[in-house]
Amino acid sequence: MFEFLKRAFPLQRGDLSRGVLLAVYLFFVISAYLVAGITRDALFLAQFPADMLPYADIAVFLLVPLVVAGYIWIGERTGLRRALIGGLLLSGLGALVAAAFADSTWLSSVFYVWVGIFGVLAPAQGWTLANYVLAPREAKRVFGVVATGATAGGTFGALLSRVLSEA
Repeated sequence: MFEFLKRAFPLQRGDLSRGVLLAVYLFFVISAYLVAGITRDALFLAQFPADMLPYADIAVFLLVPLVVAGYIWIGERTGLRRALIGGLLLSGLGALVAAAFADSTWLSSVFYVWVGIFGVLAPAQGWTLANYVLAPREAKRVFGVVATGATAGGTFGALLSRVLSEA
C-alpha cells in the first residue's frame, strides 16, 4: 500500500506538510458548503414554494460576479492574506447571523443566496492560496493531495448532513 501511495503521490521533502494543510482547508470548506447547502434548501422550501428556487438561483448567478469583483478589488488593496482571512471571517459571521435568525422568512432567502456565494468564493480562495504558496512543480506533485481533501470533505459533509437530519 505504501508503494502505491508513493507512486500515486510522488512527493518530496516538505510537500506533504503544505499539501495536508491545504487539503484540510478544502476539506472543511467543502464540508461546510454541503451542510449549509442542504440547510439552505430546507429553510428556503419551508418558507417558499419550490417554483421560487430558480429565482433564488438567478439572484446567486447575478450576485456572484459582483462579490468576486469586490473580493478581487479588496484583495489587490489589502493583500491575499487579509483578503482570505476577511473572506473566511465574513463567511463565519454570515453563518452566525443565519443561525441567530433561522426562523425569519426574509433570512431564508438571504441565506440561500449567501450559501450560493460562499460555495463559489470559499473553494476558489483555497485554490488561490494553493497557487500562491506552491511553485508549479510542487503543485503538480501536491494538487492530488489537496484535491483528496476536497473530495473527502464532500463525502464527510454529505454524511454529516445525513446524521444531522436524522437527529
